Amino acid sequence: MLREARLSEIGIALSKEREIPVLLRKILVGAKELTEADGGTIYMVTPEKRLKFEVVLSDTLEVHEPPSFTLPLFQPDGSPIESMMVSYAVHHKKTIHIADAYKEEGFDFSGTREFDEKTGYRTRTVLTIPMKNHEEEVIAVLQLLNPPEGRIFTGEEIALAESLASQAGMFLTNQILIKNLRGLFTSLIQVIAEAIDEKSPSTGNHGKRVPIVAEALANAVSRAEEGPFSSTSFSSEDLYELEVAAFLHDCGKITTPEYIMEKKTKLETFFDRIEVIEARAASLRKSPEEIEEIVGFLKRCNEGKEAITDEVRARVKEIAKLPWGGKGPFLTEEEVEHLVVEKGNLTEKEREILENHVVMTYRMLSKLTYPKDLKRVPEIAASHHEWINGHGYPRGLKGGQMSLQAKILAVADVFEALSAPDRPYKKPLPLSKIFSIMENMAEEGHLDLDLLTLFRTKKVYLPYAERFLSPEQIDV
Repeated sequence: MLREARLSEIGIALSKEREIPVLLRKILVGAKELTEADGGTIYMVTPEKRLKFEVVLSDTLEVHEPPSFTLPLFQPDGSPIESMMVSYAVHHKKTIHIADAYKEEGFDFSGTREFDEKTGYRTRTVLTIPMKNHEEEVIAVLQLLNPPEGRIFTGEEIALAESLASQAGMFLTNQILIKNLRGLFTSLIQVIAEAIDEKSPSTGNHGKRVPIVAEALANAVSRAEEGPFSSTSFSSEDLYELEVAAFLHDCGKITTPEYIMEKKTKLETFFDRIEVIEARAASLRKSPEEIEEIVGFLKRCNEGKEAITDEVRARVKEIAKLPWGGKGPFLTEEEVEHLVVEKGNLTEKEREILENHVVMTYRMLSKLTYPKDLKRVPEIAASHHEWINGHGYPRGLKGGQMSLQAKILAVADVFEALSAPDRPYKKPLPLSKIFSIMENMAEEGHLDLDLLTLFRTKKVYLPYAERFLSPEQIDV
């Protein structure tokens, strides 16, 4: 009765374990305790249909590390290998109890004898139990050796070990399913990030790189032993939540028109409309020299090479009214609006459309059903353009309203954008210049100053920089 009570206690402990390696070790330790076995092994069936040593324990030999090789379950011709006791147990899904391995003629124990000769051990009684999943497939094997005093395993011990193996098989199956589902989910979000990167070639691999920076900074926060983050630590669930949010932070760009995301000139939509204006200019009632000068001026405005002063703005409006061979003004109101944009290539309306990607990110992600540990993904992902001073977008959150993960993502997003060496529209910046820009942003209330200080002073950025930046950029 005492052993049955202990079996129940072990089962409860196993049901609470979430890490597969720890779970496997606890299974073997529990089985050894219930059967008084001197040693044992747990094998896992790999996707390649081989047996991998996962846990090996031996009290006599004080062995705690499994061998690195695997055992085949099938011959090269595809026929099952049944000469080994452990593979036979897999193929026939049955428990096997051998009283003395040296006297057994039904299985090949040559490997066991060779091991014993090298170590001075004496393998006698062997108990092998397959562990099955919910579909009755063998996913692992529990093998126990040598109960004390040279005896064999008793019927009670075999029953207890089989009961434990049955429970353990279900617990192991649950964790494998969870791991596989998480792997599938992670793959899906990475595919989405890759699709966004592909849609916007000018931003390179932004969607893939931001999660790397964010994870590095989050780990640095957890490691901090002094300063504002000395009492802050992220769990593995917190880190995964941040990783998911980082991969999906720009998913709303799926709805953003490509010409806005990739706009290289002020007049560009699906094509650069300066070409239409240039063709239109041939009908101006001006000399060829004057037409050439007007077109050159408009091209400079279009390419951002002409500073938009009041004088430039007035001249564009004057040119718009020039008579030409067609109907209506030479330049439309929309063309004038685009040409006199002061900063960048986007009009206010286009900038609103671009910034709306964050709203769409939140809207899209909020429609998904999340497990408890991923509930904050929409908030984290959609807050990477919020500012500490409350002047960011889309919701105008202040620092106190943002989660720490959201602030980390904001720093990672800016750092990747500034440091990217493969943006066609700008030269790569050195780290000294990047941190100068980011420190100004922090002082102005855009970024969290404490996070940026940790990121810079602890050189959290360095492994990322050595991997992704050009050597010329790494100057601090």
